[in-house]
Amino acid sequence: MALVCPWCHQDIVPATHQCTGLSQSAAANAKKPFRQRARTLSFFNGTTQPLIRMVPCGIYPGFLRRYDVAMQNWGNDIGARAAQSQWKAFAERVTLDDLAQFAPAEHIQTINEIWKEIVEFRPYDSVVAGMKDLDSPNHRSSLTRPTEAMFSAHGYAYRCDARKPASVLKTGFKPAYNFDPPDNVRDTIMHRCTIGAEGIPMSAGFWIGNRDIVNQTSICAARTLRGCGKFPSPESTGLHHFFAFRFDLQKKGFDTEARQLQTGGRWLPGEKAFPAISVPEIIAWTRVLKRGSDTGSSAFNTYSYTLLEPVWQYTTQATAADRQYLDAEIRALTATGSRMGGPGGAAGGVTITVSKAEDFVFGQ
Repeated sequence: MALVCPWCHQDIVPATHQCTGLSQSAAANAKKPFRQRARTLSFFNGTTQPLIRMVPCGIYPGFLRRYDVAMQNWGNDIGARAAQSQWKAFAERVTLDDLAQFAPAEHIQTINEIWKEIVEFRPYDSVVAGMKDLDSPNHRSSLTRPTEAMFSAHGYAYRCDARKPASVLKTGFKPAYNFDPPDNVRDTIMHRCTIGAEGIPMSAGFWIGNRDIVNQTSICAARTLRGCGKFPSPESTGLHHFFAFRFDLQKKGFDTEARQLQTGGRWLPGEKAFPAISVPEIIAWTRVLKRGSDTGSSAFNTYSYTLLEPVWQYTTQATAADRQYLDAEIRALTATGSRMGGPGGAAGGVTITVSKAEDFVFGQ
């Protein structure tokens, strides 16, 4: 990573860069009304002190929003790594006046460098058959066939999503940054990695700090039915759907689970990330009411969801073998839950509660 001083045009290295050129901006800055005076970038964090409040600084507001979202995520994810951060060194020396001298391409490059300190861009170069799967009784892919690697040997995977089957069965699943990137990431590396453009290969964004996929850059699936109910987040609520997939064993993706194991932990339901999931790969769906987490946040002790009709609605892609297997899986999942009464005492769905012990673990 290289951040360049806007005045001496040398790479900034933490604790070593010495440049007297910044005094050129100091004089101009002092002549401005107080509210317009440029502070060093270290004053801004994207949240309580966002750059967008400084619109009179002469930088296009769209760039200010891109800086803000990058800086906000940098603050959330960088942790102890900030001591070696080139962005931190850059922000402590550069003022808004300096930043205002940048051309559009230089703004994008600088914003990209912030993202690169907190996100790895991982290629889709692992086939399903070679991804991490069954390796101990605690990490089974199947409720009913626990000795078989049902993901890597048969291609079964699952996802919980708020999108409706009528829409998904026409378009499949694509990451949000692929078809509808918000202005605060448009044209940055977060957008370009998702579509594969301008020399950036199509890849999955992977948070370095919390070791998870950047949701909007990829489509994630779990290799277990029970655990997929965490998607899109443990605290999400309302009507969602479980979708069941059957992938070709040579389908390429990024093995999130394997990468997590390399860094000292894993999400037990086994996450796999793909650039897209196509319509023919969707073989079934069912309605789910997400009930959220016990804390109302992503920091939870438990989260719950209700299978409103604990049976699958099958697509034309489902084979007799698919139906037999998935029917057995949802019956087994239902057996672990509790019945919920419906209006007027009518029979309701089945609620599943998942504990933190079944979620992310370290050291495995």
